[in-house]
Amino acid sequence: MRVKALLALSLLLAALSANAAFAEMEELAGLEWRVTEIRYENGEMRETLPNTRVSVVFSENGKISGSAGCNNFFAAYSVSGDSIKIGPAGSTRKLCSWPKGIMEQERSFLRALESSAAFSSEGGWLRLLNSKGEVTLVMADADSEIFLQQLAGKWLVKNMGGKDLLPGTEITMTFAEDGRVFGKATINNYFAAWIESDGLVLFSHPGSTMMAGPEGHMRQETEFFRLLGKVRRYKIRGEELIFTTSEGEKIIAVRAQKED
Repeated sequence: MRVKALLALSLLLAALSANAAFAEMEELAGLEWRVTEIRYENGEMRETLPNTRVSVVFSENGKISGSAGCNNFFAAYSVSGDSIKIGPAGSTRKLCSWPKGIMEQERSFLRALESSAAFSSEGGWLRLLNSKGEVTLVMADADSEIFLQQLAGKWLVKNMGGKDLLPGTEITMTFAEDGRVFGKATINNYFAAWIESDGLVLFSHPGSTMMAGPEGHMRQETEFFRLLGKVRRYKIRGEELIFTTSEGEKIIAVRAQKED
């Protein structure tokens, strides 16, 4: 009787564990997860390339699919507790040449996916880890407010095109949730619309006041507007917000301290 009771308890605990794992994965299933970082074969974690979309969708039937950047992929997955097993993965057979490095990124992504042994999820982020406990993939819920929350608020521009701002001047950028950006461009106040998608950002329909100021200040303001119109990519690295133009020039800002 005691053996039967222990066996029944063991089966019950196993069922509860499986249900808990299923419940956690059920929250992840059906969502599109956008991959933001990938562990390459040399062990280096790299951000996904600009102008690429690497995404993962978990289905409740134990299937996983998505975009590896160039090709679509598909695989089976299983979960037990916080452990996960994925693959082997199959994919379509296209060859992409742009942007540079896209096929290496795709191979690294699929390799990282198949090496995943555990997962953790928190606050709209999903991380897959290998058997050594190293993070292999970092993903964010594509429909969440994560990317908006990263940009939202007031930023102070510190450097443009490799040059610090003139002493005693200020350029600010405040991102609003309704798609507006506004602030001070050195002398004049300005406003524009912004659109973010997959780490890309575009500014459009700019306008500003028309005050005049010292020649150097006006040149700085003109340079800011020039760069702003060419911005195509952004990333947040630590406390810095870095915009990169189509020609590789950068605007670097830091988040403003909240006023009491």
